[in-house]
Amino acid sequence: MELNELKIQKKKTMPSFIQRRAKQIKKVPLKWRRPTGKQNKVRLGKGGKMSSVKVGYGTPSSLRHMTKDMKVIVVVSNKDELLALTKDQTAVISNVGNKRRLELLKLAKEKSIAVYNIKKIDDAIKTIEESMKQRKDSRKSKKSRLKNTKTEKKEEKKAEAKTEKKEEAKEQTEKTKEEQRKEVEKILIHEK
Repeated sequence: MELNELKIQKKKTMPSFIQRRAKQIKKVPLKWRRPTGKQNKVRLGKGGKMSSVKVGYGTPSSLRHMTKDMKVIVVVSNKDELLALTKDQTAVISNVGNKRRLELLKLAKEKSIAVYNIKKIDDAIKTIEESMKQRKDSRKSKKSRLKNTKTEKKEEKKAEAKTEKKEEAKEQTEKTKEEQRKEVEKILIHEK
């Protein structure tokens, strides 16, 4: 029996490891937690109880980190690592931003390198380019809005300064007129 078939067969017969009484009690999550109770039947390995996680259920060490078509999975985060892959290896692009992911995907498409975590490279490239374009446009619009608000604020300040100057000029003219009237009144009073 081939190793890959053995792996598939083991996966089929492998029990679902969930926490004890997870199906009966709603708030107990459907994930594995090792039983720790003193008289817990699962921990003691009693017959008829659910199976516990053991080393024997693992996949063969020669098949770990391999795909179904028997290629070794390699994590890639730059161009050099991508170009260093051989035919029996497949790439997993991770721990990179959209800009570098786009570069790596284009290079992988060019060199016809298989990428395990991305099924359709063309669609992924399109979506990344669209998201980058939207982000660029939003940044431009934000900058233009900031510029507009700054210019509006400057114009408002200038308008306020002009109105203040006009008001001050009016007040000064009114004061000078009042002073002239008072002087005229004083002169008239002294003449009488």
